[in-house]
Amino acid sequence: QSLGAPAHLYYLVDTVARIHFIISHCKGVLTMDQKPEGAVAVFVLGLLGLLVCQILGIIAWVLGNSYIAQCREMGTEPEPLAVAGRILGIISTILMILGVIFGIVFWLIFIVAAVAANN
Repeated sequence: QSLGAPAHLYYLVDTVARIHFIISHCKGVLTMDQKPEGAVAVFVLGLLGLLVCQILGIIAWVLGNSYIAQCREMGTEPEPLAVAGRILGIISTILMILGVIFGIVFWLIFIVAAVAANN
């Protein structure tokens, strides 16, 4: 918390890490299928990326791509939860990019207006 980030963000990241730890240690206990681990983590990151912090959406997108690639290598269908998390990550990333573009355009208009007002 010394970096100045909100305390709830640390709590959310810690929760995702705990969920990932639990899932990775319960592989084979929860299901008999041989599927890659991390579907729930991808979904949680995608959801948090959409609702809280868009950077988590980028992580969900990347982890979702990795998860789907591992499923293809193993010849299994990916979990729908992981696919949903990947899609949420893509949406979150697109919204973040649009927000950055909007912010840049806003500041450019503001700067141009300020310069024009001084002349």
